[in-house]
Amino acid sequence: MEKYCDLHTHSSASDGTEPPAKVPRAALKAGLSAVALTDHNTVEGLLSFRSEAEKLGIEPVCGTEFTCDYNGTELHLLGLFLKEEHFGSVSELLMDVRKRKERSNEALAESLRNAGYDIDYEKIKASAGDYVNRAHFATEMMEKGYADTMEEAMKKYLSPEAGHYIPPVKLKALDVISFIRELGAVPVLAHPFLNLSEKQLLELIPDARRAGLCGMETDYSEYSDKTTALAREIADREGLLRSGGSDWHGKRKPHIAIGKGTGNLAIPYSYFEKLRDMAKK
Repeated sequence: MEKYCDLHTHSSASDGTEPPAKVPRAALKAGLSAVALTDHNTVEGLLSFRSEAEKLGIEPVCGTEFTCDYNGTELHLLGLFLKEEHFGSVSELLMDVRKRKERSNEALAESLRNAGYDIDYEKIKASAGDYVNRAHFATEMMEKGYADTMEEAMKKYLSPEAGHYIPPVKLKALDVISFIRELGAVPVLAHPFLNLSEKQLLELIPDARRAGLCGMETDYSEYSDKTTALAREIADREGLLRSGGSDWHGKRKPHIAIGKGTGNLAIPYSYFEKLRDMAKK
């Protein structure tokens, strides 16, 4: 019987809505054999996630989604198959990132308030927990009636072009790739075509490969069949392992289902197996 996986999900430890321990339960219900938890810039939640997955007989992949910069473009890198013994090293690297993000959040809230929007950042933090990003602001904007959808809130109020949000200084992508690989984990470029053109991606890959990049997300919820085919072709040609994920956030992105995306995903278990084997090298 064909087996499937999902190597990109989020929990309430970052900007998802479900607790980490519920991720494996959702994966089991979706018929998956392996699932990764890859919360943004944090390893919080990985222990409870792993424990629950092991109880349920689901293969757990402990990971983090790092927000990075490459020549002025924001990239997202997944560090998959992180070992518990290295969680402290990851947290130490990300501590300064989270401080910069907090300062950016405070400035965003102040700018919105000065523009006349009733935004209570302390309320947002209380409901979000330790990690706050623009998705939490978008939820607040929707609740206050300033926007009907997440997409509208992001575009109208929360993009850099809207004038309120100043992105924090990010980690350098090539440094993060090297860091992940040095830990014995597997660096994977997340949803490249959300951030890069084909030309930009092909310019990045040689440098990224030299830094230790192992894989690329070729199967993704927001990809068309044409984009998926292109991503797979590039990954295969450039010697990168295929990866795939729904980018599930629970109720925050209700149109995306774990393991299935918008209905277009069926990520082969072989993706998990090949990436797992790379983690051992």
